[in-house]
Amino acid sequence: MADLQVLLLGPPEVRYQGEILAIPRRATRALLFYLAAQGRHVSRDQMLTLFWEEQPETTARRNLRDLISRLKHSLPLPELVYADTSLVGLDLERVYVDQLHFQELIEQAGRLPWKIPADQPLPDPAYLQLKEAAGLWRGPNYLAGANFPSTPSLDEWLERTSQAMEQLYGRVLLRLANHAQAVGDLEDALELIRAALANDEWNDELHLRLLDLLLRLERISDARQHFEQYRRLLRRELGAEPSPALVELYNQMRASPASRSQKDVAPRWSVRPSVEVPFIGRQEILKELQRSMHNGGAVFIFGEAGQGKTRLLQEFTAHLSPRIRLLVTTCRQAESNLPFQPLIELLRTYIQPEEWAALPSAWSGQLALLLPELSEATPQAMHHLATEAKGSSAAQFRALFLEALRQVFVQLSKNQRLLLCIEDIHWADEATLVTLAYLIDRPPFATRGLLLATARWEEDSPHLEAMMASLEKAPNLRLIALPRFSPDETRQLAAHVLGYLPSDAFITQLLLESGGNPFIILESLRAIVDQGLQPTPEDLASHAFAQGLQSLIDMRLATLSPLAKDVIQAAAVFGADFDPESLHQITQYSLLQISSAIEELEKRRLVELAGRSPLDLRYRFIHDIFREALLQKIHPVRKRWLHRRIAKVLEQTSQSADQSAVLAWHYELAGDIPQALQHWLRAGQRAYQLYSFKEAEAAFAHAERLAQTFEEISDRQLLEIFTGWSEIASEQRDAHRLQQIHTRLLRFGEARQSPLLLGSALDGLSAACLLNQEYEQGLALSEQAVAHLQRAGQPVKLLEALLHRAALHFQLKQFLAALEAGQQALQIEPDSSDAGLVTRRANAHLQLANTLLAIGQPESALSHASLGRELYTQLSHLRGQIAACQAQARSRTHLGEHSQALQDCHIGMELAQRLQLEQAADEFLGLTAINELALGNLEHSLELADHLLESSTRSPALTTLGYCCYGDAYTALQRPEQAAEYYQRAMQADPDSELITAVQISLEYAIWRAQQTLRSTSSLAETLQPYESMGCFPALSAIQLAWCEHPHAEGAVQHTCSLLTQISRQAGERHLPAIQYRAMQRLCRLSLLAGEVEAAIQVASAGAESAARLSHVWMELSFRLLIEEALTQKCQREPGNQRRILELFDLLEARVSRQPFKAPIHEHRNRFIQRID
Repeated sequence: MADLQVLLLGPPEVRYQGEILAIPRRATRALLFYLAAQGRHVSRDQMLTLFWEEQPETTARRNLRDLISRLKHSLPLPELVYADTSLVGLDLERVYVDQLHFQELIEQAGRLPWKIPADQPLPDPAYLQLKEAAGLWRGPNYLAGANFPSTPSLDEWLERTSQAMEQLYGRVLLRLANHAQAVGDLEDALELIRAALANDEWNDELHLRLLDLLLRLERISDARQHFEQYRRLLRRELGAEPSPALVELYNQMRASPASRSQKDVAPRWSVRPSVEVPFIGRQEILKELQRSMHNGGAVFIFGEAGQGKTRLLQEFTAHLSPRIRLLVTTCRQAESNLPFQPLIELLRTYIQPEEWAALPSAWSGQLALLLPELSEATPQAMHHLATEAKGSSAAQFRALFLEALRQVFVQLSKNQRLLLCIEDIHWADEATLVTLAYLIDRPPFATRGLLLATARWEEDSPHLEAMMASLEKAPNLRLIALPRFSPDETRQLAAHVLGYLPSDAFITQLLLESGGNPFIILESLRAIVDQGLQPTPEDLASHAFAQGLQSLIDMRLATLSPLAKDVIQAAAVFGADFDPESLHQITQYSLLQISSAIEELEKRRLVELAGRSPLDLRYRFIHDIFREALLQKIHPVRKRWLHRRIAKVLEQTSQSADQSAVLAWHYELAGDIPQALQHWLRAGQRAYQLYSFKEAEAAFAHAERLAQTFEEISDRQLLEIFTGWSEIASEQRDAHRLQQIHTRLLRFGEARQSPLLLGSALDGLSAACLLNQEYEQGLALSEQAVAHLQRAGQPVKLLEALLHRAALHFQLKQFLAALEAGQQALQIEPDSSDAGLVTRRANAHLQLANTLLAIGQPESALSHASLGRELYTQLSHLRGQIAACQAQARSRTHLGEHSQALQDCHIGMELAQRLQLEQAADEFLGLTAINELALGNLEHSLELADHLLESSTRSPALTTLGYCCYGDAYTALQRPEQAAEYYQRAMQADPDSELITAVQISLEYAIWRAQQTLRSTSSLAETLQPYESMGCFPALSAIQLAWCEHPHAEGAVQHTCSLLTQISRQAGERHLPAIQYRAMQRLCRLSLLAGEVEAAIQVASAGAESAARLSHVWMELSFRLLIEEALTQKCQREPGNQRRILELFDLLEARVSRQPFKAPIHEHRNRFIQRID
């Protein structure tokens, strides 16, 4: 790969060794992009004409030399730019340019693609070359958004080149679309034509082609919508109408059906509709469901077991017109700890391979955690997902996860309305219910679909109760309670089953015995028929089925053979669905015996085939009521044996990793506590991986309860349980939960006298104190934790504890102690194979960077921030990289390396935006604003400050930062009154901000400059005292500088100058130019006051040279004005200094358009000109 990549096809971008490289100044960027586009060396004369045709040649040549020099300095390797006395260019052996690659590929393809008729496919080599060429474009426009200096020749070159490149790109897209259509890939052809339209939106031929493809794909409604949108756009923008050909095609579409029908997949109902019994009653509810289907939203149907919820759904969906896309899934009791399990089954059952292929990889990649098979189809998306997951917070990742699930349903609803039926949500896991709540008020269910769910009233479901409470005011949710059967409905059912109409007394008795439950009524009637009884009230009351459902089932089971009884008991323990092969392995009966038993059970109407194809031999109970009743009758010893056998069978399946909670449940009921513990731990880890914290916490808590009864569990196994559990609380910043978890761990540690458990528990309690801002208490606990963990010899836990100790010291402003704890953490021997240890070492570097910044050692801070970023990058940990970028940017800001700081901000902001970390992105904007101001880009700096103030609802700290930017700007403009006003606003916005001391001192300085009253020297001394013990040089020196700016300092010039010299020297040693410059400025003014003009000139000259090296425009201007003031006292003039001052004024004035900020610069410049004239 080339060292430098210059990308021009789309928004311009420069990368060095894969990382984005910011090129400051638009003229420098214009030169780079122009040289890259030429693909050869260019004469200097040509460059002069292009950039400075209206300037004298001498000036133009000097400008070109300066511009080439700036470009070289902007690149990591200056030798990448070639320049001699006549030619300028890039070293194209080491510089990659996508435009040149694009043109090379087109040239390689030759004339053949354009000679072959459009309705014939391309040869493979030509196709691959054109496809690769089109793939180089990152947007429809050449150099999109590039901001070049405006000259006639440069403008003409950019317009001509853009037009030529975009037309060539459009030709390539059209030829590829022709090829795709010729080989029958209409979807690919459609996407290519869409891309071509983005490049040429007023091309009627392309719009005609797009409509034709949509019609061929039978997406009539999409075609109509596209035409109508295009017509509106033409009328609004051009005052024109579509071509006659487009209008004619549209008129043909108006008479066509809306869209093609989707390939149907048979729904998987938990209960099959009986072909023997008609649907009875519920007509008003059916009408309500039909209205809901039309309006969109969700309907939850509640009723007791056997009430007919599933039967109602089957009847409703069977008569929908027009046809809809129907998806059905069921929640199961044994899977209530498996996150998203009902949705996993639904996605695997109903989504076709071509539909997954149509889903953008960004979304299918998110879902690869649920469906690992997707990772085979989208390996790049899976890698991207793994990277994003390491960087995302739980809330962000889960939001993306839920949105990915929604996008699947959006994809499915494009051509048909969608109906999603989820049965038995009282057994749903929390993650599934959260997903349903997310879907209800969003498309497609809010507009083009309906979400139908069923639940039992009688089941205790905290997750469902929480969901219903959260949806209490949801406008699109309707609740339906199924009533019991009325006498008329019971009479209709009885007449159908018995073959004649029974007496009213019989119906009354039947309702009394069944409670109006349709399922019990039906089973009672069938029992009467099976036993050949007369349907009299007396017969009904005198037989066993009057004692309830259990008696009815006992009667049904009594007629089974011993083999069938054994098999159905094994099936009941196995779950709602089962297959002959599993029952064969569980019971050890032969497959022939299993087949015979299942056949008998089918005849007795206890089980039925659930598979949707001849090869799918899964069976299920006709109703869950049968299975639940059976479970109550199985002997405990046999049930335990069955659970063990089932667990062993499930462990051998390919998906056992996803079934950890089910395995844990079976092993626990089998009495195998060690295996149950192991699988509960895996279940918690799996749920945590899916950010399903409720299920994860339930699994870890279950494991902890089992651990209390199992003395043989090791300390490390216990710690593994509590580590996973506490990570959930830490992720959610739940200090109370964190404290509860580690208090429990502490009990284990005390009982076992285990240094590992005691240290880990105490460290967790100190982390809870950190969250609660109980820093003193947390520090005491941390000290104990470190002592225990040093004895335990567990490096990861020890490093973590030392980091907590460092963080607590930092919060207490005990910076030197925090530094010591961070350095101690890094002394732990590194192990690159242990990702946990590497992560914590990266955290330690970051903690040290922040501490070193606080005490005023930015160079060391930058070193640690860079090491931390290296480790985070190695781990693909994006959030860590963001934090490290911020520490690097802050370090470079303190060092005065403003251009490099802006590059760090750019990279960090891009990462933060990718993870949707809005506050982090805004914090980078604040740092950008500070550095832009230092470089003289006042207007850009204040635009960023405005954005921060608009974002202030998210964080008061951002408001403080925004007001500080304005205060600093007015300070630079020598408007101390306005500066003081904004610093006061900053203090009021967030009194607890970490910036508050610096803001307070800036406010004092602004008040003094405005010739108001400064605080008394005794008050300043009180402020100074705590920072002396902290070792916090920036705050200490800022307060000392405020003291030096006090009016009394002018009466003690010698002492003040000595202190200022000391501050300047120490700031220089620490590489803190901002502090050094302020000390030097005050020292210069006091020297002038004392008549030591030469000393003042010497100090100001050194400051000007230093500020110029760092491109700190305001500081250089300030020092040069001081030099001019000193020379005036000597009645001397320095034309070079005066010329440079005017250049700096011009530079600042050119970068500002807003009058309130342009005027002070202009006034200051005029005053200076008047003075020197």
